Amino acid sequence: MESLTIQVNVLVSSGYVLLHSVEMSFGKRSVSLVLPDLPVLCGIWVGCDAPSVQLEPARDAVIRPALPAPPAVPAAPEFQVELIDKKVAPEMAPLLRRVREGLQARQRPERIPHGVNGTYFLKDKSGSKIAIFKPTDEEFCGSDGSDASDDSSSFGLLPGETAVREAAAYRVAREHPNPAFHLVPPTGLVRITAPRATFVPAEPNATEPVVKTGSLQQFVQAEGDSEEFGPSAFPVDDVHKIGVLDLQILNCDRNSENVLVQENDDGSLALVPIDHGFSMPAGLSLGAGRFEWMNYPASRKPFSAATPAHIESIPVERVLKALADDLHVRPECLVGVRVSHAWLQRAAAAG
Repeated sequence: MESLTIQVNVLVSSGYVLLHSVEMSFGKRSVSLVLPDLPVLCGIWVGCDAPSVQLEPARDAVIRPALPAPPAVPAAPEFQVELIDKKVAPEMAPLLRRVREGLQARQRPERIPHGVNGTYFLKDKSGSKIAIFKPTDEEFCGSDGSDASDDSSSFGLLPGETAVREAAAYRVAREHPNPAFHLVPPTGLVRITAPRATFVPAEPNATEPVVKTGSLQQFVQAEGDSEEFGPSAFPVDDVHKIGVLDLQILNCDRNSENVLVQENDDGSLALVPIDHGFSMPAGLSLGAGRFEWMNYPASRKPFSAATPAHIESIPVERVLKALADDLHVRPECLVGVRVSHAWLQRAAAAG
């Protein structure tokens, strides 16, 4: 099996650790990318107009909060579903309305028993599953300690950031002129206000309101995940699209359960990528990251003409601005996103 190898070369200068170049190889093929020296440890990246780089010492850096502070909890219990990232309102508004109607109809969130973090199915007023909700306070080492785990520490993520990454993966796709290319279901950051009993079945009479912030993703009906199907039947273009997305966001956890498989009316298959919480790590370390699609026969097929054209037209600066301004992704994580985009475009151009 061919493996992906990444070598990062750094320089030390005036107290800064500078990212100098990145070399990536896949089997017998390799691509080298020499960059303007970007500070990745002792300093903070604040902008880059090649060939010059502006540096700012870490001691003077202003660290943004992971998310804006939630509003005060209302005195009386009521159900509210508020979208934090307003840029995705056009596609998310109908889903939020149906989620609110389901909560008002006392359709209790259904906790999914597996997985590292707390995850819930949310339902409409008829009881049908319509969304996946991942609250930040039930992430690894979350404030309620429900599923405390340090599995994500190797990815350089902090408690509360995996929900942000779910929304960020959708924003990366959405910023492109052809947002449907990446196949990611509509996703946004939300705040849900509800009586405590809504999320704590053990306290059915708890009426005090609580606010939960997290990612909300449209539920996708599928035949199963990729492990339940023979990968030789997977569409080549779908596999390539998922691979491009994972390289854009440095996804560290593309396992077989994170690729859903749908069956079309004509019997052909379609792939849907989900679970992007372990992406955009701090720096360039992928930790124990894995790309399940590297095992698919389609990953060794040549690109269609549309894929290199899509990669070339990625609006990198607009993507970075959206992640920083709207989702408050940390600067040290954006360095990796910038490098991954540059490498992806260089590799696609090299064939």
